[in-house]
Amino acid sequence: MADYCIYDDMDNEIADLTDHVPTGKVAAVWVGAQIDKAESEIDGRLGSRYTVPFTTVPALITTIAIYLATSRILNPGFIGEIPADSKVVDTYYKRADDLLKRLESGELVLETATESTDDTASPQSSTSSQTREFTQNILDSDGDVSSYGSMDGW
Repeated sequence: MADYCIYDDMDNEIADLTDHVPTGKVAAVWVGAQIDKAESEIDGRLGSRYTVPFTTVPALITTIAIYLATSRILNPGFIGEIPADSKVVDTYYKRADDLLKRLESGELVLETATESTDDTASPQSSTSSQTREFTQNILDSDGDVSSYGSMDGW
């Protein structure tokens, strides 16, 4: 699996990155853990549309990973009693969330990524052997309408 983003990406995004690392933690290890969490969220949200983890990482995925990891790294320093204290953190997360929602819905497409062909990744009916309860027409085995139904009896 290719890294969606790396420590250097985070160092470029966050001024004085090491100042945000909790006391007693090794910066590269702690930041790496935040990146791993961001990658897991991306894979979890996009796994029904694309084959994840991405082997070749699209630039948009790198951007999303940077936004998510940044929100995780900055979060401990911006939690306060006033909700406005976390606007910076919220902005990074909202940017990532918006992009992920647009990818999930198909509004945005990752041209270089492989779309998932795994039918089990999408919602499935567990009643394929049963007839529909709320159908307008009932079809015979040839696909012709054999009777017309209605909801009047309900």
